[in-house]
Amino acid sequence: MSEPSSPLDQHAAARTGRDAAREADAQTPPPSAPGRRVTAALRVPALKAGAWLVLVSVVLLVVPGWGPVLAVPAGVGAALLLIAVVASSASPTVSGAAPVLQAPVRGGWAVLASPSPSSTTSRTADLGAAFALVLAGDPEPRRRPRPLFGNPESGLLAPERFPGFGEPVLSMADGVVVRVVDGRRDHRSRSRWAARIWQYSGEALLRLLGPVSSTLGNHVVVRLDDGSHLLYGHLRRGSIQVTPGSRLGAGAVVAGCGASGACAEPQLLVQRQDRATPLTATGLPWAIAGAAADGADGLPTAGERWVVADGR
Repeated sequence: MSEPSSPLDQHAAARTGRDAAREADAQTPPPSAPGRRVTAALRVPALKAGAWLVLVSVVLLVVPGWGPVLAVPAGVGAALLLIAVVASSASPTVSGAAPVLQAPVRGGWAVLASPSPSSTTSRTADLGAAFALVLAGDPEPRRRPRPLFGNPESGLLAPERFPGFGEPVLSMADGVVVRVVDGRRDHRSRSRWAARIWQYSGEALLRLLGPVSSTLGNHVVVRLDDGSHLLYGHLRRGSIQVTPGSRLGAGAVVAGCGASGACAEPQLLVQRQDRATPLTATGLPWAIAGAAADGADGLPTAGERWVVADGR
């Protein structure tokens, strides 16, 4: 795995990635429901802008004489938050054919989140995560067990303590890399109640106010031949093996599993979405060959341990 690049190299790569993502978004076929694109584009930007305006207004209330002045930004912020809520609830659901892809990992993995076993194939979610799959490495539970929540040693374990940290993340299909974000550090786990409460309160607010990468961590977006996109998130800093514009074959190494985003432990986030830019993307259905509980094409069931043999 490659070492982290210099700040200048990271800036250049990020700029190149943004340019490629904008070009890919421009080429994305229009969705069947025009309202879906509009509401998806509104949700997260309105939420972030509204949160910032309200927060700044509250902080500046302590400054004498600023009360009347802050009424306008506070009102605009509240309106944007309302728009975000309405856009999320009114956003048309997405359904359709689920392309069958290869598994993004090999070996044993704990399925932390999955659309399966939901009985519906239509849903909405921010940052294109409606059909997201979240996996944590669990290759040898007897010889090297994965630290679980409530670990007696510490609630803030180093990512290296987890067996999935650094495990290869593989391309699930042929495609072209259109977005690469790297440079975010891999943080410690949230393995006890105090750490988990912080994760879902103060830390969640800070991540909401930050860029998309504060939630998704280091990530790669690949444009598939059908015009949709695959996102690989929470990747290990410095492990990304691809660059914007490069073409990937199914099974190629994309990066290593990491803990660079909004996660309680090192894990892999994988999702299919319509746009290259997660900020305005809508999630799309997908499947993995033979991954369903009955051996059919689908996605592994949340809560199970999923073992992927070589060659799948």
